[in-house]
Amino acid sequence: GSRTEEFYEGISKERFTSDEEAAMFFFGTNEKDPNYRKLRNKLIRQLINTAFFIDVQQPMFNERSKAQYHCYRDYAAAFILRTREAHQSSVYLLQQVLEQAIKFEFTELIADICRQLRSQFARTPGDSSNHEKFSELHRIYEEKRYLEFKAFDYQENLIHHYINGRSTNEEVHKLAAQYFEELLPKAPSVDTVQFYLHTYHVGVIKFLSANDCKKAIEICDEALQILQARKNSNGGALLSFAIQKLACLTQLRKFEADDKTALYCFSLVEEGGFNWFRVMELQFYNRIYSHRYQDA
Repeated sequence: GSRTEEFYEGISKERFTSDEEAAMFFFGTNEKDPNYRKLRNKLIRQLINTAFFIDVQQPMFNERSKAQYHCYRDYAAAFILRTREAHQSSVYLLQQVLEQAIKFEFTELIADICRQLRSQFARTPGDSSNHEKFSELHRIYEEKRYLEFKAFDYQENLIHHYINGRSTNEEVHKLAAQYFEELLPKAPSVDTVQFYLHTYHVGVIKFLSANDCKKAIEICDEALQILQARKNSNGGALLSFAIQKLACLTQLRKFEADDKTALYCFSLVEEGGFNWFRVMELQFYNRIYSHRYQDA
């Protein structure tokens, strides 16, 4: 029955479509009214707080999504506890989060947790073993984080130039070849899903920019073989290579009698979603070019 609740209901049921309408309803003024700004900010704060109580048991959350939500929520709690001088509670919670973060390869989070634990144990008398343990882990995961970022940076730079036509295909090909040659040898030591994902996308761009669909398919197959064997691979990562393979097969006019690649793509998407329509589009082209018009 509060005014904040009434404001929320008005927005969710589209009775208010602008700040002007809401301010007029509650205060008979405009959106610059200090009382309205106070009410608006109070609602925003309550909605932000509500984000910490999202129900992750809903079907849309897979195991990795649940773990990511819990890890970042508990990390935030541990950080707050530490600022309130509750160091023992903070350390306990950080160690619990670290175990899950390592399991699911949340590299950035692991590096941040190790940095905090390293700092804490450096100031704890008589606990040099934990300080050395987390110092070493911190160095390892900071390096992994740096290399993941580098691979991401290279990929995004190429996409920017490739899609927006800011460089010729020949220039993009040379740059992608240089990036791929630098990144690929580091893959075994980094050994994370994100690094493989970004690195092999660079490899795909390298060959697509040279219009070499055959080599691009080989890169997609290699990436899929690696990622399918990793328990932390998500559907989006697998789909990005599978859907590119399907496009290249169509471009080369190579048609699979059992539509193996298309069926695999469909297994990774939710019916009616954006990516489902992307797969449908590519399958349509594939069947048109293979003269299966009735199927198309």
